[in-house]
Amino acid sequence: MCENCKNLCEMLTWYHWTAKQLMVNVSDTINKIRYTTRTGLRPVMSCTQCGVCERTCPVGIDLKRLCLETRRVLQKTGELPSGYYEYWLNDMRHGNGEESALFIPNFGYKYKYIYFPGCQMGASDPDYVVKSYEWLCLNFPGDTALMLYCCGAPAHWAGDEPLHSETMVKIRTVWRESGKPSFIVACPTCAEMFINHFPEINIVSLWGLMAERVPERNVKLGTVSVFDPCSSKYVSHMQRDIRMLIKKTGYDIEELKCGGELARCCGYGGLVYSSNPGLVELIGEHNRALGDLEFVTYCTNCRDSFATHKKPSRHILDILFFDGESRNLRCPADLSGRRKNRVALKRALLNETQGSERLEEMTPYNDITLIISDETREKLDKRLILEENVKMVIHCAETSKKRLYCYEDDIYTAHQEQGKVTFWAQYRPVGNGAYLLLNAYLHRLRIEG
Repeated sequence: MCENCKNLCEMLTWYHWTAKQLMVNVSDTINKIRYTTRTGLRPVMSCTQCGVCERTCPVGIDLKRLCLETRRVLQKTGELPSGYYEYWLNDMRHGNGEESALFIPNFGYKYKYIYFPGCQMGASDPDYVVKSYEWLCLNFPGDTALMLYCCGAPAHWAGDEPLHSETMVKIRTVWRESGKPSFIVACPTCAEMFINHFPEINIVSLWGLMAERVPERNVKLGTVSVFDPCSSKYVSHMQRDIRMLIKKTGYDIEELKCGGELARCCGYGGLVYSSNPGLVELIGEHNRALGDLEFVTYCTNCRDSFATHKKPSRHILDILFFDGESRNLRCPADLSGRRKNRVALKRALLNETQGSERLEEMTPYNDITLIISDETREKLDKRLILEENVKMVIHCAETSKKRLYCYEDDIYTAHQEQGKVTFWAQYRPVGNGAYLLLNAYLHRLRIEG
């Protein structure tokens, strides 16, 4: 039994008691919930929501549902350290916000299909969305709209039911006002979310459509292994279609031991990184050692995770739309780069479909230029800090003059509370609105006084 399962199982009796009591009297469970908070929430927050536990547990304990329900209860009572989820929920808001969200060609018209690539595909590589949408428009001319939006998975995993409900209302509204079309999904997590939360919407897999229409290439390109994303275990036809596509493109397949219903997480699921980064690193190393061949996957988070761990891997769209194998070690965009990719994708699509490009919304810190070394940039990513967070700290410090200065090193240190997190930056002005960033870190707390 893994250590996380062991720790969780020690509390199972209490959790089952809580679940039953919640159906009767929520107030009676508050003290018990606080007891769990005192004894440690790391096991609950370390669940990747992959669902493998239920399929491998000899007594069928569904730790996925158990951990999720616990997060929801603790969110409602204010006992969950929500600062750990701050980055992920803000990233979801960015994907669903004015800078990134998009519906084309026109909202309110009737369509047969709405292509829903998911918020992470465009963040990983905007060309993934552009190329796949072009393919759909070519094969289903006039029938397919495009919706750039998040399915709500981060809010769901964080136990934030109000934010998740808000997202579902938006998706249902678009669906109804577009004539109740089928949604074409590419992301396995989006597929799982739609299946579980939108039973009234017909879901079509992009990979199924492609498997039927992509011509077979009469070439032999070698052998690869398929890494099935954990959420694909709920859509087995997606796993089948991916293998058909890979074989059509000229590759043979050597299966891994963890496919099918045992598909495992890449480490992204469940928003685990912010509360247990060591576990995510361990998951990445274990996955990297699953096989010696190059991996092909159909989740951009999985592909980017493998690239981070220096494992040759490609997304299925790399094989379908890009020549050569040069992309199998393509360095994933950093956190700030992922947001920039989303914004660039929306602008490019607007420019192409409407002949106009939206002007960038100016913020007080837009004119700040950061000079960041590769080493410092890597620190930012590991600590879930965006360039925007740092710019806001520096702007606040330079405007208010509330900062510490070290004469010996010629370094300023400043902090700013942003949401439920306090960000710190150590920097040196170099002139003309540019600042050399020497270090940045965060505390999931508020400084009073």
